This record gives sequence, structure tokens and C-alpha cells, in this order.
Amino acid sequence: MIHVKKQCEDCAFRNEICRFIDEEEFSELNETTLYQHSPKGQTIVRQGDPMTHLLYLSSGLVKLEHVSPNKQIQIPALIKGPALISGNYQISGANNLLSVVAVEETNACLIDLVVLQSRMRKNAMFAMTIYDMLTAFHQRVLDKQLMLACKRVPGRIAGILLLFREKFYNSNEFSFPLTRREISHLTSCSEENVIRTLSSFEQDGIITLSGKSVKILHPEKLKRIYDIG
Repeated sequence: MIHVKKQCEDCAFRNEICRFIDEEEFSELNETTLYQHSPKGQTIVRQGDPMTHLLYLSSGLVKLEHVSPNKQIQIPALIKGPALISGNYQISGANNLLSVVAVEETNACLIDLVVLQSRMRKNAMFAMTIYDMLTAFHQRVLDKQLMLACKRVPGRIAGILLLFREKFYNSNEFSFPLTRREISHLTSCSEENVIRTLSSFEQDGIITLSGKSVKILHPEKLKRIYDIG
């Protein structure tokens, strides 16, 4: 994990918010913002820690993770940059309700929440922009939940394969960024069901598997399985 000051000239986040704040205001925000490069597996935001920053994910892919008091693990969503992310479902939360973990190499800015909130109280248009960006993040989480709602195991696994293909990699060939167990946490299925369903798809000639590598041979069949549910 590396913390350094970020050069922001070409940053999409800066381009978005600087429509509503001047250079002096941006400098105040930038002075307290840290740039973080995280390798795969690095926890960027930890569940239960004080909520001190918002995370602007400029590139990479992260998982949101929640561990219940009885140690049950859920992955509410995967988020691909660019995105403004919070470890809580509200901007004023005391502690992070979720962990944010890099599942691929990521680059992100940690934005000081106290400074950000100060700017938001003084500038309504800036505040609306931040809320809109966080709403887009929350919508991604909700979209994943709705995508899998009322689906049986084959429909859930088909949906996740299509998510990787269409939203994250734009390709029929990719490497799973998650283990089979993590896919089970993402789909709310058992690990055995994930393995069995992937093997079934391979036997039916819909996909081929080699370790973490997957090739989707018939995306239209996956879509049919997902639609049927």
C-alpha cells in the first residue's frame, strides 16, 4: 500500500467537481487527499474502522465485503472504477459497515471526510454532485441485488458470468478475479453449487474452464439460462 500526493490534472473526479468549486477550494480538498495504489488482495477500507474518508476509485476492480456477527461473509457487489465509494450507506456514518478490497490492482484517492463535508455545507451544487456520485455507487450495489433476486442457482451463476463479460471485461475470455468461494459469497450460493454449476455449463458446451480462466462459447445460451432464472 502506497500513499502519495496525486497529480490531478487529468482526473475525472476533479473535472466533475471543479464545475462547482474554485481552485482554492479544490486545493484545500487536494491537500488532505492521499493517493493509494493497492495490489490484488489489499484491504483499502476495513469494516468496523472509523469512517474517515470517501474513496474515489480511479481504476481497477474492488469487492465490497460484509462479515456478520456470526462470521457469515457476503459480497454485496463488485465495483469497477471510476467510482466514488463509501464504506457506509450514508455519508455521515460513524464506522464503515463494509470492507473494500482490491480484487485487481487498483488506484484510488482517499478523500478526507471532514474537509469534504465542510465544502458540502458551504456549496449546495458541490454537495449535490457528491450525493449524485454516491447514489450511482449505491445503484450499482442495488442493481446486483436485483439481478440475482428470485433466481435459482443456474440463473445466478449465468448472471455473474454475463456481468464479468459485459460490465467488467467486454470479452468472452477472461480470468475470474474471485475464487469459487468468493463467487459463492457474491451469489449467495454454496461453494459446491458454484463448482457444480460451472462444471455443468462446461459439460453442456456453454463455457470452457482452465483454472481461473473462462471462455464463454455461447453467451446467448447463458442469457437464456439467466432469463429463465
